[in-house]
Amino acid sequence: MGHGLRRTFQDEQSRNRRRLRVLVAVVLLLSTLTGHAAGRAFERTSDPEAWFQRMADGDESARPPHRDYAWQLAAACLLLAAAAARRAAHWGDSQILDWIDARPCDDDRARHVVEELALAAQLPCPDVALVEDPGRNAFACVGRGGRATVVFTRGLLDHLTRDELQAVAAHELGHVRNGDARLDTVLLGLAASTHLLGRLLLGPLHLFLSAARHGVPDDEAAAGSGAAATPGPVP
Repeated sequence: MGHGLRRTFQDEQSRNRRRLRVLVAVVLLLSTLTGHAAGRAFERTSDPEAWFQRMADGDESARPPHRDYAWQLAAACLLLAAAAARRAAHWGDSQILDWIDARPCDDDRARHVVEELALAAQLPCPDVALVEDPGRNAFACVGRGGRATVVFTRGLLDHLTRDELQAVAAHELGHVRNGDARLDTVLLGLAASTHLLGRLLLGPLHLFLSAARHGVPDDEAAAGSGAAATPGPVP
């Protein structure tokens, strides 16, 4: 392999830092655009069924008055997304560990293996956590200040020899060193933090679309309603 194609840990760290910045920028942009769209929808949902009915009748005065909901909500969503990004960057690892109910590892062999490998790689010794799950899995997450945690499942520890466990731990520490674990941690933290924001924004959009579907009766429904409302002899 030529010298120009070789990549070092420093190259990987720089690349992952760039990816992290792009990821945060994309989340902020999408949150702002979604907030603007939700605000535009909210401007028309004070009485959506009546508004659509008046529009169907050709009432020009039915157009809602101009409001600044769209830009106000866009600005609010931008601030909330920025707060979510900060939270994910600082406490994303704690969120993840809470989700999976990870606790400090009580397996001495796993702790010793991680400590030895971290010392050999000249890395700060990460915390070691355990998930009581029969599956065979492991991952690493990184929080504020580069604080790392390597997580093993009970099933993995029960089925691997020490040499095999060293290989798995070395793989996870590689993710910590080159920045992959940091990127994944922030990504998962952002996904969780923006989930609630997304649910809040979908409310006005859902109301607007529901009114668009059901607020204006079609010709057959109107005719049926008129026939049902008009008394007449029963044949």
